[in-house]
Amino acid sequence: MKPDSLEDVVYKKSASVLVGNRFGTRRSDILLHVCTHAQYTTAQIVNMMRRYGVEKLPDTMLILMARQEAS
Repeated sequence: MKPDSLEDVVYKKSASVLVGNRFGTRRSDILLHVCTHAQYTTAQIVNMMRRYGVEKLPDTMLILMARQEAS
């Protein structure tokens, strides 16, 4: 993907919200959503684990997981 293409609009036909309507979203906004959604989900899982008394929480930093896997 080239930097210029981040401003391209991607179109999708909705299957859940206003079924059948077509929505456009910039690629840069889709990537931002993916990143922030992953952080939100990870935080929710860690909070649930804490509530259940888990004391040794897993390292949830993706870069650290990737480094462990690579070594």
